[in-house]
Amino acid sequence: MEGGADDVEKLADLVQQLRAENAVLQREVVTLRDINQALQAALERSRPPTDIASMEAPSAARWQFALEGSGDGLWDWNIQTNEVYFSPQWKAMLGYEDHEIGTRLDEWDNRVHPDDKAGCYADLERHFSGETPIYQNEHRMRCKDGSYKWILDRGQVMQRDAQGQPLRVIGMHTDVSDRRQTEDNLRQSEATNRAILAAMPDLLLRVGRDGTCHDFRPPANAAAGVFLPIHHHLSEVVPPDLLTYQLRRIEQALDTGNLQVWEQQFEIQGEMHYEEVRLTPCGPDECLVVVRDISDRKVVELALQAATTELERFFSVSLDLLCIADTDGYFHRLNPAWEKVLGYPLAALEQARFLNYVHPEDLDSTLETLSRLNQQQEIIGFVNRYRCHDGSYRWLEWRSVPVGNQIYAAARDITLNRQAKLDLESTKLQLTGVLNSSLDGIMAFRSVRDQAGAIVDFEWLLSNPAACALVGRTAEYLVGRRLLEEMPGNKTDGLFDLYVDVVTSGNSIQRQFHYTHDGINTWFENIAVKLEDGFAVTFRDITPLKQAAYDLQQANQQLETRVEELDQRNQQMQLLGKMSDFLQTCLKVEEVYPDLSTLIKPLFPNSTGGIFIINDCRDRVENVAIWGDQLDSTLDFSPQDCWALRRGLSHQVGPECLGLRCHHTEAKATTTLCIPLVTLGEALGLFYLSTARIDRPTQQLARTVAEQIALTLAKLHLREKLQQQSICDPLTGLYNRRYLKETLGQVIHHAQRHRHTVGVIMLDIDHFKQFNDTYGHEAGDRVLQVVGQLLRDSVRDSDVACRYGGEEMTLVLPDSPPEVTLARAEAIRQGIGQLRVEYNGVILNPLSASLGVASFPDYGPTGNDVVKAADAALYEAKAQGRNRVVAAPTVPGSVPAAKVADSSDSSQPRDIS
Repeated sequence: MEGGADDVEKLADLVQQLRAENAVLQREVVTLRDINQALQAALERSRPPTDIASMEAPSAARWQFALEGSGDGLWDWNIQTNEVYFSPQWKAMLGYEDHEIGTRLDEWDNRVHPDDKAGCYADLERHFSGETPIYQNEHRMRCKDGSYKWILDRGQVMQRDAQGQPLRVIGMHTDVSDRRQTEDNLRQSEATNRAILAAMPDLLLRVGRDGTCHDFRPPANAAAGVFLPIHHHLSEVVPPDLLTYQLRRIEQALDTGNLQVWEQQFEIQGEMHYEEVRLTPCGPDECLVVVRDISDRKVVELALQAATTELERFFSVSLDLLCIADTDGYFHRLNPAWEKVLGYPLAALEQARFLNYVHPEDLDSTLETLSRLNQQQEIIGFVNRYRCHDGSYRWLEWRSVPVGNQIYAAARDITLNRQAKLDLESTKLQLTGVLNSSLDGIMAFRSVRDQAGAIVDFEWLLSNPAACALVGRTAEYLVGRRLLEEMPGNKTDGLFDLYVDVVTSGNSIQRQFHYTHDGINTWFENIAVKLEDGFAVTFRDITPLKQAAYDLQQANQQLETRVEELDQRNQQMQLLGKMSDFLQTCLKVEEVYPDLSTLIKPLFPNSTGGIFIINDCRDRVENVAIWGDQLDSTLDFSPQDCWALRRGLSHQVGPECLGLRCHHTEAKATTTLCIPLVTLGEALGLFYLSTARIDRPTQQLARTVAEQIALTLAKLHLREKLQQQSICDPLTGLYNRRYLKETLGQVIHHAQRHRHTVGVIMLDIDHFKQFNDTYGHEAGDRVLQVVGQLLRDSVRDSDVACRYGGEEMTLVLPDSPPEVTLARAEAIRQGIGQLRVEYNGVILNPLSASLGVASFPDYGPTGNDVVKAADAALYEAKAQGRNRVVAAPTVPGSVPAAKVADSSDSSQPRDIS
């Protein structure tokens, strides 16, 4: 029996309830016994008159009040006249007002249940005959509403005639319906429980607080084999860990008196089994335990849970009104849509009689539908009205299907549709003539509101032919449709809000607007006025008039734009002229860079940019000028990072010009323009511009600026190249002798003014002729190039290194004392000796050099004097054996003192070549 464990639980609860009710009933019996005894004692002492009405008013009132104070009803029967006095409490006990019951015995007789009437009269006869001291009977009496109450009826003969026949009887009615119901429930529950215990497929135990088993009752069905017998204690079959848990639950049940329920699992012969355990106290130290094998149920529960979850989800999210009711007319379950549509809390509707909410005019048809559902057991559709919480009614369209005595139904609120049809029919005839004859478009709409009453849309009620032609839709298509669903552009342009204001405020509006939505591109002039819970609107097409005004406005705007462009172009030409004048006056490239940003920034306002130059090695692009707030480009990058330099063409990227962004730019949302600075097919650098938008005039201006900068840089580079060629030796890269003569005079003049010294070093490569003779002149040129590079790397920026002629070279060292000049000459000599020159895969012979050193002003007042002194010292170094440094003597005409820098043998041949 699947619900056995639940029934045991209910049984335990019912036993406790009956005990409590029995205690209350016993107290009531004692109270009634005391009242009865008091009544009899009072009657014996006072012997009231034969008619209560004849008693003195105060005494009768007190007597009646005392008897009815307990809630009982009083009756006084005059057997001779067959009249009965029924107290107001006696009548109220049956639901009657005082005037609704007369004084005849039939009032009592007609209300006694037919099955109980014979017993009542039999008990009366036994009392009248003296067999019983009082009359007492429990019987049922019909109340005003048709129901029956159990009444404890007690009375006693108060007067008899001379022959002992009763003349007058007085008694009381006590309502004992609750006690009788409790007794019936107890008897029924006892029978039910006995049947449950006999048929229960569960293991029943009665255990003590310590786990001792006082009673073991295995189930009688096939499942009994899964339960091992318990003789004395739970530990005989329960594992230790599970035993500890069960003892703790027993303690909880005995301490709290609450039912304990849990599930446990264990393995039997390699298979997992599940048990459900229910434990409830049945004494101060004992518990009743019900154990059920639920292994099969687990599978069913999971499947049922999944199906229930799916049903609950559908039930809760459905927009329709779903319900489960019965054929007696009562709701059992409803989904949340009921609360949204009718406004009642679900708790107020569930278990309520749904016929109470049906419109009175629809009640008969609804009852007829219920009858058909009972008879046909098929799906039936019908329509009726239901009362809302605010007193209004909503039209509902139903689909219902019976299943046994239950009805599963779904309803849909069709109130708006029905109302819309009624409204449309009432106005259609009145407006047809006016609408069809009007040259202006005319439309009418009804408000569509949500549950809070707010307007959320408008529904078409009518549209005349002119209006249909303007919007491109037929009246048959538009009527019944919603404005925002069909023409959502009304919401975008704010028309919908204006129409809502017309409906809510009652104020009419007149406006002109350009509608460019929903396949319409037309200028309209409309007037909207309130019409009941909606509005009517008239409108006409004013597109030709607006187009003429628009064309005139566009012409004026174009004229203003052209004037502004001319002004801007004029300003740009002036700025370009200033920049051109500046660039033409520059003599060196270095003079151009510092002022470029100042000249370019006014040409490109609200933008950032920069000028980049490719270095001599042509492997890096370096920034030389920046304008704007913050440059969004790397200042030093490879030429391969710029698409313009790689392609040799301008490169623009932005929202209006899609393409690949250069790797050197950091801009993401702006437009960038890269223009290579190219002259004679060679890229010199890059013009970079970044701004929100770059139009064609801006592009052209940028190209013009880039071209001017490129031409200027090319001209300056060419000038510097020619100048460099005129003063430099092309083979060694050192200055030539011409430059030496021009510069030496300036250096001596500067030293005279500031009283500084100037050092001069004359250098000659030893045995240079042998290199030419042995390896060829090209090898000799290679030696000169290597030595020239060493000298360029060894001098300061203020020093001058020149090729004096052949293999002879000169260094001019401004502001260099004699000892410093001598030391630097020695360092150069050592550096030359460490050179290893390779030519055509052959390592040439080691190099050496002879150096002569002289200083100004020690060797004369002019540069020529100093050079001659240094040259004389050079020849002295050659004469002393080469590969050494010799300083000119400080006394004119004396033999130079040799400063030998190397331990070369002075006895070697003195070849001065």
